[in-house]
Amino acid sequence: GAIFPPMFLQRSRLFRRFLAMCALAALALAMSIPAVAAGGNKAFVAKTTIVWRGDIVSARGFTNDLVAVYRKEQQGQLTVQAFSTISGIDAVIDGKADIAGSARAMNEARESEQQLIFQPVALDAIVAVTHPRNPVGNITLAQLRQIYLGRVKNWQELGGADAPINLYSIAAPLDGVEFSFRRLLYKRGEQRVAAPRLYLNTSKLEEAIAIDPNGLGLTSLSSAYANKGMKMLSVEGSMATTQSIADGSYPLFITLYVVQRADAPNRTEVDDFVRFLGSASAAQ
Repeated sequence: GAIFPPMFLQRSRLFRRFLAMCALAALALAMSIPAVAAGGNKAFVAKTTIVWRGDIVSARGFTNDLVAVYRKEQQGQLTVQAFSTISGIDAVIDGKADIAGSARAMNEARESEQQLIFQPVALDAIVAVTHPRNPVGNITLAQLRQIYLGRVKNWQELGGADAPINLYSIAAPLDGVEFSFRRLLYKRGEQRVAAPRLYLNTSKLEEAIAIDPNGLGLTSLSSAYANKGMKMLSVEGSMATTQSIADGSYPLFITLYVVQRADAPNRTEVDDFVRFLGSASAAQ
């Protein structure tokens, strides 16, 4: 099985938190979530203000209760802007956000990312999803490689119906889940794929899959496991679960990161927030 750095195992409760918070995902999608002051209308003056922007996968764990915990324990205000990995990374680079949530590691070929610190905080998995009525239940890594290169185009080749595979992908090639998937399968995160149906983020992709019996796309376990509008496919006979990720039997696991600038003017405050994410209270 895969061997994970100790930090990943120590912080694995954050990953379980991401799974548990999926039912509250609507609170975090494509919107800012302001801190809510306790005690009625009493004004709250934050000692620290942190702007977090990034992928929807990570944002599952940054809903109102964590915002409230950060306010209570750190006297800080956390604003969450959930959209995509690349939007978060670019916002940190441009100084428009303090922290990015990323579903991929640093892209070393991108010079602007070399000034950033990518801190691993949790594990998740890339899952292939289709419509619940699609009879196909398993897919192999070889089949995925061929599908995304445009060489396998019909569900019949996967043991399904004689119908075209409507392949969905994310428009931004440097975005988290897609970049990580391509790096795992092709050793190149920038690998070009033959996916004509492009969406802004995994949330929009999931909406499209839910209405297309012939659709196929990629999202994360933390997003898909509670979504009854999609069906997760096992990969090489292994279904993505917390156990199969932990023991390495599921082949498409990924690391989730928080990203910050090494030269940020508020580096001390940002470092304090990252340490807060690893605290017992944040993982409750």
